[in-house]
Amino acid sequence: MKSKFRTLVGAGAALAMVATLQLLPANVAHAYNPTLDGIAACQDDGSIKVTWTFVSDTVVSVIDVVSPAAIAGTDIPATTDGAPTSLSYTEVYPAGSTEASTSVTIQYDHAMYTVVTDATIALPGDDCAPRVGGEWCSPGYWRQPHHLDSWAATGISTGEFYNDYFGPVFADNPTLLQVLQSPQIYNRRGSGSFNNVGDLLSGAHPDVDFDGERVENCPLN
Repeated sequence: MKSKFRTLVGAGAALAMVATLQLLPANVAHAYNPTLDGIAACQDDGSIKVTWTFVSDTVVSVIDVVSPAAIAGTDIPATTDGAPTSLSYTEVYPAGSTEASTSVTIQYDHAMYTVVTDATIALPGDDCAPRVGGEWCSPGYWRQPHHLDSWAATGISTGEFYNDYFGPVFADNPTLLQVLQSPQIYNRRGSGSFNNVGDLLSGAHPDVDFDGERVENCPLN
C-alpha cells in the first residue's frame, strides 16, 4: 500500500536549527547550510516508518547520530568522502507512536567546531491503523461449477451481461460467466475482463472483505 501520511520537519525544529548555527562564526554557518527533514508513512501493520534525510552543502568529516539509541552505533557512515554530505536512514515505530526525534552531531574537517542539529516530527499515531481486508476470490474460483452457488449472496447472476457492468467492451455482449469460462477470448487486448469479474463478485459478496487488492486469500468454501 501506498503512504497514507507525509509529515515534514516543523517550524519549531527549523528555528532550533538556526539558533544552533548562530553560535558559529557567520562565514562557517553560511557555508554549512544544513537541513534535517523527516517523512512519516503508515505501514500495513499499523507501524510507522520514518525516513530522515540530512544534507550539508559543505564537507564534514564526522557524522555521529546521537539519538535515538536504535540508530546510534549502526552502519551509518561515520566519515565522508570529500563531497557535500547527504545521508538518509529509517526508523520503524510501533503502532500508536505519537512522536519521533533525532539528533545529528557534525564535526567539520577544517575547523574545531561541533554542531548538534535536532529535528522532531509528529507521527500519525492511532490514525495509522493496520490494514483490514486483504481478501479476494479469483476468477478461477467463481467459474468452478461447484462454486456457482456462491454467486447467490452477491446478488449477481451468472447470466448477467459483462457490458452492463463495464460498458460496451464486447460486441457479442457475453455473460459474466462466459467471460470467466473463455478468458482466451475475452481477456485479449489487455481488457482485464477475467479479473474484472473476480473483482466485481468479490466486492459484492458480504463474506469477502475485498479492499481492491487482488490477493490469493478467498474465505469462501
